[in-house]
Amino acid sequence: MTKYDVQTMDLAEFIRTSIQPLRPEKVLIKMDIEGSEFMVLPHLNENELLCNNIITAMTIELHDWEKTSFTSSLTIPSLKGLLQAQACKPTLIMDLDDETYNNDVDI
Repeated sequence: MTKYDVQTMDLAEFIRTSIQPLRPEKVLIKMDIEGSEFMVLPHLNENELLCNNIITAMTIELHDWEKTSFTSSLTIPSLKGLLQAQACKPTLIMDLDDETYNNDVDI
C-alpha cells in the first residue's frame, strides 16, 4: 500500500461556515471516507450537526476493517441510537454504498 499525505478539513466547521449560512432547504451528505467516518461522525455529533434541520440525510458506508485503528464500536444502529437521544429531530441515516455513478460516463 502506498501512503499519501493529503490536506484535511474540519467538516463540522465547513458545514457551519459554508453550508448553514446558505439556509438550504435540504442537505444530503454521501459519506464514503474509507474508515475516517469513525472519527468524523462523532465529531459531527459533538458539534450538534446531526439534526434534520442542518443535515437532512446521510448515506454512510462504514468500513469495519478500520474500527480498531480508531478504537471505535460505532455501528449504524448505535449511531441512530445516539441521534434519537438528541433534543432535535435526527438526521436520516442510511447504510448505503452506492457507487453506480462510476457508470455515468464512458471513459
